[in-house]
Amino acid sequence: MLWAVTIMLCAMPVLAQKGAPSGGTGTGGTRGTGGTGGGTGGTGGTRGSGGTGTSPGPGGWPTRGTMPGIDNSQPGVFLPTVDPIPQPTVVEDEACLPWDLTDMRGATVSAMRLGVPSKARSEYEKACGAFKRKKLPEAEQHVRGAIDKYSKYLAAYVMLGQVLQDQQKIAEAREACTKALTADPTYLPPYLCLAGLLDRENQWADLLTLSGQFRGMNPVGDRYSHYFSALAHFHLYNLPEAQKSVTQAIALDTEHHQPGLYFLLAQIYGEQGDVADAQAQIKLFLKYSNVREDKDAAKQYGRCETISGETSVRAKREVSKTSNFTNKSEPISQAVLA
Repeated sequence: MLWAVTIMLCAMPVLAQKGAPSGGTGTGGTRGTGGTGGGTGGTGGTRGSGGTGTSPGPGGWPTRGTMPGIDNSQPGVFLPTVDPIPQPTVVEDEACLPWDLTDMRGATVSAMRLGVPSKARSEYEKACGAFKRKKLPEAEQHVRGAIDKYSKYLAAYVMLGQVLQDQQKIAEAREACTKALTADPTYLPPYLCLAGLLDRENQWADLLTLSGQFRGMNPVGDRYSHYFSALAHFHLYNLPEAQKSVTQAIALDTEHHQPGLYFLLAQIYGEQGDVADAQAQIKLFLKYSNVREDKDAAKQYGRCETISGETSVRAKREVSKTSNFTNKSEPISQAVLA
């Protein structure tokens, strides 16, 4: 019996270290079976339960919930509880940019994009709100504040580029987007920012070159790459290549988030004198588009195509320019008719 008592006395401090409730140590004897208490246990008494009053489980081990920070789902099994893993906020940053970037969730995220301090992100969110409300000076102020607080804030540089572009500050917009691209060439948004600027300036050869630089980066990048390639070929009057590229973009847009692709394909068919296929693409565009102004413009373009193909290219493009495709669900098409 002496060896059994010695073992129990040595084990009791270990239980206390694990957080087991104890009301004191007994002096001699074995653990009793009756009574409870928070004081010191005498000979034959019970081990106290401290102030919590939770009964021990089988074998004297405390049951679930008796140890702070410990999740004891089964007697004798101790699993440490951990805080939930925070969700990444990168996608939230990109959600404020004027492109459909939802498919980028699986893309590799660089350390600099994950390391945005909270104060910088707060400024970015304010800039995002102002940008959506078309309050461009306010958006510029806040997004520059975000960059001041974190000089590697890539999404902020891209947003700054968009804000400056909307203020007709093209050179400054290009500089902002180029900084983001230089800092992380694997980050898609600055490519899209620069592509939009080239489209705006009718720099079709440069746009064609740029469109190939981000192809293969990720699925959403490929969709935009084929689109901008098609747009450049269309304006350079390489119509077979334009048709090939936009068809590849449509194949990647399996959920029809970018109906403007059909409008571009309709124009390509129209330029080739293929009125029937042009009308078919207009119908697909009208089916999937949810922007009334764009649908009206497409209908007007379709009426031009039905006049025996006699409407001039210039006239048809003038009709097309009335549509701007600025809806968030259709950002890929905003430059189709520029």
